[in-house]
Amino acid sequence: MSNFKVELKKVVDDSYEVQIGKNLIPELVKDLTGGLAGNIHKFAVITDSTVEPLYGRQICDKLNEAGAQAELFVFPAGEKSKVRKTKEILEDAMLAKGFRRDCCVVAVGGGVVSDLAGFVAGTFGRGVPFVNYATTLLAAADASIGGKTAVDTDLATNLIGLIYQPKKVYVDIDTWKTLPKNHLVNGMAETIKHACLADFELFEYIEKVIQFHSMRIQTGVLNEILMEAVAMQQPPSDKGKRLRIYYMTQVAVKPPTFVMFVNDKELTHFSYTRYIENKIREAFGFRGTALRFINRERKEKE
Repeated sequence: MSNFKVELKKVVDDSYEVQIGKNLIPELVKDLTGGLAGNIHKFAVITDSTVEPLYGRQICDKLNEAGAQAELFVFPAGEKSKVRKTKEILEDAMLAKGFRRDCCVVAVGGGVVSDLAGFVAGTFGRGVPFVNYATTLLAAADASIGGKTAVDTDLATNLIGLIYQPKKVYVDIDTWKTLPKNHLVNGMAETIKHACLADFELFEYIEKVIQFHSMRIQTGVLNEILMEAVAMQQPPSDKGKRLRIYYMTQVAVKPPTFVMFVNDKELTHFSYTRYIENKIREAFGFRGTALRFINRERKEKE
């Protein structure tokens, strides 16, 4: 019997740019046709049925006009589509159109699109490049950044997937003009969660300048908030991100700071969590919050 070791030391730089601005479709087309994804000229534009007539079709047409070979792949909008069956349908459609390893996936839409399209890109041909063109506030603040891709099943949410980084993320603020109110609320809730987790100044800034109850969107202000939220994203490890939430959930109020870890035996800590939740509800009219409070002692023992 003999044994030998397979050496697989690998150093990879998965850094990428997040571009925030208005009317970024020309920039997207210029980047893709200019070699952002390497020597690739075939692009699979993946979007949902809501975004397709707004931006998906336009991006596909612009790529073709620029001399690239682009095809549009559309699935029904909504969380119910974020399943393995939809991924299978997209992959089969791409294969039927002649897509192989020499292609790039362009995800155009919100969180469901970025999750699904990123997962497709990570497994199609054992991994092809992809970019995210975020069209919702929620996708811009969270889903499109960090390489988190996954689908849901009846038994679990976001447990079937992988960490796969995009080549670039585009946050086109102009696309937010077409968002319904509930989408803006969801996106702002995620941004507030980031502020609660890591930046009291950002939390105060949101509370001070966003007239969210009347939905008067100030794009300059949202741009600054989004830049802060993007900067808070963790390294490409879903586990690492969760640990940050569990062990570094520091929320600053006046007096300056306290940690919102709860202890099974000291339920008085819940008064703090209720204070923050009520503060957010009053300021922004939310019925609930995205905050999570974990028993620190139990987690540290694990």
